[in-house]
Amino acid sequence: MPAADPSVPATDPPALRPWAAAFPYVNGGLFDGPAAVPNIGQAARSYLLHIGALDWTQINPDIFGSMIQAVADEGERASLGMHYTSVPNIRKVLDPLFLDALRA
Repeated sequence: MPAADPSVPATDPPALRPWAAAFPYVNGGLFDGPAAVPNIGQAARSYLLHIGALDWTQINPDIFGSMIQAVADEGERASLGMHYTSVPNIRKVLDPLFLDALRA
C-alpha cells in the first residue's frame, strides 16, 4: 500500500507538538498489525548491546544498503521491496514534501 493511499482514512495522532502539526498526516498502514519479534540467544543479545553502544556517526549508511543489496537474494529483495535508496534520492522526496516548508 503506498504511503499516501487516499483510501486509508487519515486520523490525527494525539498530542502533536506545534512544529510537527505543520506536516501532512500520511497513513499507509506500514505499522498495522503485530510485529514479529525474533527470538535471540544470549550471545546475539550481547553482540547487539555492544554494537549499539558504539559511535556510528562516522559510518555512511550507504555502506549498509550496498551490503544488503549485495548479499540478499534478488528475487527475495524484489518480493519484499528491499531496495536500497541513497540519501540524495531520499532527500529528493523528503525535501519538497516536508523539509522545505520547515526551513521556510
